[in-house]
Amino acid sequence: MLIPALLCLLRLAVVTVEGDAACQFTVVEEVEPGATLEGPNLYTDCLRLQPAPGDRLTLTQPRGFGPGWELASQLVVVDDEGRLRLKRRIDRDSAEMHCPNLPECRKSFNLRLENFDRPSPVTVIQLELVIRDKNDNAPTFAPLHAPLEVTENVNDQTLQLPAVTDRDAGLNGATLTRIVSISEPSRLKVDRLSRADTAQPQLLVGPGLDYEKLRGYNITLEACDRASQRLCNTTTVQIRVLDVNDNLPKFSQREYRLGPVSESDYKSGQRVLVDRLKATDADDGENGRLVYSIVPPGGEAFDIGADGDLFLVGPLNAADQARISFDVRVSDSGATPLSDTARVIIDVLDVNDHAPEMSLQARSAAPSLRENVVNGRFAVLRVSDGDLGDNGRVDCRLTEGGDRFVMRLLPTASEAEIYALNSTRLYDREAQAQDSLTVECWDHGKPRRTVNKTFAIDIEDVNEHAPEFPDMIVYDRQVPEQLENEFVAKVTATDADATANITYRLADECLDKGHFQVDAATGTIRTLAPLDREAMTSFEGAQPVCVLTIEASDGLHTSSTRVNVKIVDINDNPPQLAEPSTLTVNETFGSHFAAFIPIGQLAYTDRDQPNTDNHRTSFRLLRTLRSPPGLNLNFTVEPDGRVSARGVLDREAAPQHLLMVALRNVGGPPVQETTATVTVRLRDLNDNPPRILRPAPNQQFNITDQQPVGATVTQIEATDADDCEPSESAIDCLRRGSLHLRLRQRVRLFEIDSGSGQLRVANALAPGRHQLSLAVTDSGAPRPHTVWLNFSVLVSAARSDRLGAGWGSGYNWTVLLIIVVASSFITVVLVVAIVLLNRRQPCFLGSSSGSGGGGGGGGGGRGGDRRRRSKGGGRQAEAAAAAAAADR
Repeated sequence: MLIPALLCLLRLAVVTVEGDAACQFTVVEEVEPGATLEGPNLYTDCLRLQPAPGDRLTLTQPRGFGPGWELASQLVVVDDEGRLRLKRRIDRDSAEMHCPNLPECRKSFNLRLENFDRPSPVTVIQLELVIRDKNDNAPTFAPLHAPLEVTENVNDQTLQLPAVTDRDAGLNGATLTRIVSISEPSRLKVDRLSRADTAQPQLLVGPGLDYEKLRGYNITLEACDRASQRLCNTTTVQIRVLDVNDNLPKFSQREYRLGPVSESDYKSGQRVLVDRLKATDADDGENGRLVYSIVPPGGEAFDIGADGDLFLVGPLNAADQARISFDVRVSDSGATPLSDTARVIIDVLDVNDHAPEMSLQARSAAPSLRENVVNGRFAVLRVSDGDLGDNGRVDCRLTEGGDRFVMRLLPTASEAEIYALNSTRLYDREAQAQDSLTVECWDHGKPRRTVNKTFAIDIEDVNEHAPEFPDMIVYDRQVPEQLENEFVAKVTATDADATANITYRLADECLDKGHFQVDAATGTIRTLAPLDREAMTSFEGAQPVCVLTIEASDGLHTSSTRVNVKIVDINDNPPQLAEPSTLTVNETFGSHFAAFIPIGQLAYTDRDQPNTDNHRTSFRLLRTLRSPPGLNLNFTVEPDGRVSARGVLDREAAPQHLLMVALRNVGGPPVQETTATVTVRLRDLNDNPPRILRPAPNQQFNITDQQPVGATVTQIEATDADDCEPSESAIDCLRRGSLHLRLRQRVRLFEIDSGSGQLRVANALAPGRHQLSLAVTDSGAPRPHTVWLNFSVLVSAARSDRLGAGWGSGYNWTVLLIIVVASSFITVVLVVAIVLLNRRQPCFLGSSSGSGGGGGGGGGGRGGDRRRRSKGGGRQAEAAAAAAAADR
């Protein structure tokens, strides 16, 4: 309670004096320390007070102002007479002042007056220090680390000059840049400045720049501020002219006649210098660096170097080309290369550097002779020499084979000499496969060149013998079924002809085409597709035999043989459960437990070979799929397929059971196994009596004697585990007619509908209790079951007085009494609550309520007092509280 009261007193003691604007003081930068600031009087003009003993003036931080107030408090100080003086020299343009190029630099801070002898112990006012600029900084140019570049032959180019900065403000910081001098006098008239009065001056470069005449020049710039006493600074900018590829390279002459060059000048792997071609280019750098090349076609035997040197790098043949001409190109290396071309003509001198060359031409690629006939001319010999004149004139003769062959020169208009070759004897291919002849040729050059060459002559075979299989062998082979590309057999035929090419083919196949294939070259027989023994229904017996006919041919004659293929069965068919897969058996009567109940015999089918392990099958029980728990019933399946059970077979508990059985072949591999579902269905026996669900035994139904004839008294519900389905309701079972209803009574007042199960009024009712007996009989065999149930119907006389009828039951009076008691209790509670609210006392400052309540009470008591005391000075108290808050 004391802390809120003390805070309230402190707030009342602080006064904030605010005018239309803060008290402003002015100072020019660079003034000596100790100088008095120009501005109003702190006491009379700002505080609106007179000095008093005990006054203490300090500078504090105002709220909501940016950086710089601490600096202002370091720059000024309040002396004993209440005047503001400079504490140190001020540089307005320094970074710590946070006044970059601003027209006015203003710093705000608070002046705090403390004197506890005054009516207001604390008074806070806002002061503002305005720092005026002085022209104490000259403009400066930004450093330029590389020359500015300009391209020749381009008009109106703009270069960005170094940026100009001045740390002063206003006109002291405004700059103007001009050109003082240019190292190249001719550029003074064409180059000029743009945006000279900004911090980013530009140089507009005029036309007329030629790199070949002027590579670069310097410009001296001067930047001055606009103060009354200007300050200036200068800098030199280097301009570099960039070369443009504007000059074509040129050869010294349009056509070069070189040589002559001899064929013998060429040395393999060497570059032989022929001559040097000269070209020039007026450009500089890459634009003036020249590259030489030979323009195709032509000149394949020559190469040209980087200096224009022309080299012989390939063989020459004067017989093919006595004078060689081609173009050479020279290009510069500029971004867009320029080029020039010249024609080169070279004469070639012939030497006897070629020996005669011979080639034998016949009907086919290789010369040959047919056996058993006189062939006559079978080929021609073509002789040529790559030299000219006597170096290329050739003579030839037979040096070996003259007893079997004749060579005669044929007249021809071509440069080559052609000789006809004739055969003079008969040949047998089976005795001799090849013959040969040797020819010698020489030219008439100096020195003479001679060549000897032997030609092989093949003897062509004639197909005069048929292929044969040895002793007509019959091949017997066994092949497993279902194997693809399986080897069956290999048949081999021979032919007496030396060059007989025997091919094999499948002439006849026991099955549809496409199960076997024979290699035409080797006679190897393989299965082309898997064989299925079970699909061969046209064969009789356990192991079918397929007969293949293989035919061998040499192109003209044929012969054949037979291959017997026995198809061996493999275990490739799984056993299948034979129908029927449902076994039917009578349920055990009642809850009779049987130690052994034969259910039935399972059968199977298997397409594999009978009476083998691939066909034989055994059964085993995997699991029972659908059998309710708690039946104590176990099924067994013997390997031979016999199914039996041990336990109670109750159709009402489970009408059928599903058994998962496995069928597995004895043979293999692979072992074939399948699973199947066997259904064990139970025949129903009448072993359950009917069960009456409604009415309950000895149940009583209450009706009045006003019920008309045909009115329903109740719904009879009955069921039977034998005759009614598990999912069927009792009413649906009655409607289906599975159960028969009978009613026994002393006087026939009621009747029952067996089809719907409704008990109805049959005659006029007499008041009193009527005892009834209900009989329900099923339709089972060999004998039906009947159950009886006794119940009664109480008939009451109807009353005509409505009021008595409405309030006749004790239940209605009880409800009314509860309502009256509850209303009385609510009334008493409301009265007590109203009395307590009227007697509640107000809360005071010194009460034991929480801090929030105490504050509220204090406000109610002292606050009222304070409002009465401060009708004249309320505004002053509120201002003091605000000043204290601002001070915090």
